[in-house]
Amino acid sequence: MRTGRIRIWGGLLLILCLVPGAWASEYAGVVHPQRDVSLSLGVGGVVAAIKAREGEFVKAGRSLLTLDDGVQVIEAKRRKVIWENRAELDSLEERMRRTDEMVGDMKALFEETGAVSRDELYRLELDNFALHGRYNQLKNDKDREQLEFQAAEEEIALRHLTAPIDGYITSSLFEVGEWVKPGEVVMRLVDASVCRLHLVLPNAVAATLAEGDVLPIRFEGAEEAATSEGRVTFVSVIADPASGLVEVKMTFNNPDHKVRPGVKGFVQIETRASGAGL
Repeated sequence: MRTGRIRIWGGLLLILCLVPGAWASEYAGVVHPQRDVSLSLGVGGVVAAIKAREGEFVKAGRSLLTLDDGVQVIEAKRRKVIWENRAELDSLEERMRRTDEMVGDMKALFEETGAVSRDELYRLELDNFALHGRYNQLKNDKDREQLEFQAAEEEIALRHLTAPIDGYITSSLFEVGEWVKPGEVVMRLVDASVCRLHLVLPNAVAATLAEGDVLPIRFEGAEEAATSEGRVTFVSVIADPASGLVEVKMTFNNPDHKVRPGVKGFVQIETRASGAGL
C-alpha cells in the first residue's frame, strides 16, 4: 500500500515539474524625480538678493535670485525715453497732412485754370515726396529704438532667476555679495510629484515587459506610504555588453511627496518557468 502511494506522489511531482508555471521575483531600483533642474544664469554678476531658500516650495514663475542690475535699469529707462519721444514724428505727420492738401489743391488749379505752372507743381510734389521719405525713415528709427529698449529690458531679465517649474529648492549655492559666473549652477529645483523608478533587469525578465505595463511598487523606508502603481515608460532596446542587464524605467505619481527620491523601490515581476525534461 505504501509503495502505491509513493508511486502516486512521484507521478504527481513529475507532472508538476513538466507543467510550465509563473514565478515572481522581486527586483530593486532607485527612485528619481521626474524633473530635477540645475538652475543657472546666462550672465555673470554680483548676487543682489536671494528670494527663496533651501527646502522652500516655489511655484513656476517665482523669482528666486537676482544679480545687481542697476546699470541695466538706467540704460533701459534711457532707451524708453528715446523710443517714446515722438515730437519730430508728430510734427512730420501734421506737415504731411497739410502738404498733401496743398498738392491736391495745386493739381486742381493747374488742371482747371492753369493758375500755377507745371514747375511749381513738380517742386511741391518733390517736397512732399521727400517729406514722406523722412517720415518713413523716422518710423523705422522708432521701430529700431523699440527693439533697443526691449533688448535693454532683456538684459535686466537675464539677471533675474525665476522658477521654470513647481518644486522644492534642494540647494542654494550662493549668498548675497558673491560673484556668479555665466552658466554656473546657483540653485537646484526638484519636482517629485511624479517620480521614476530606474531598474536594471536581466534580459529574460526585461523581455517580458512592454511600455504601458502597470506593476505595484513598494518602497524602502516608506512604510507609511501606500504601495504605488508604476507604469513602464521605457525598456531599453540594448543590453549592457558586460552584464547583460537592460535598463527599464517606471513612472508613478507621488502627489504627497511621501516617497523621497534616492530611496530604493521594489517590483515583483512574474516570469514563466518550465520544468526540465527527463
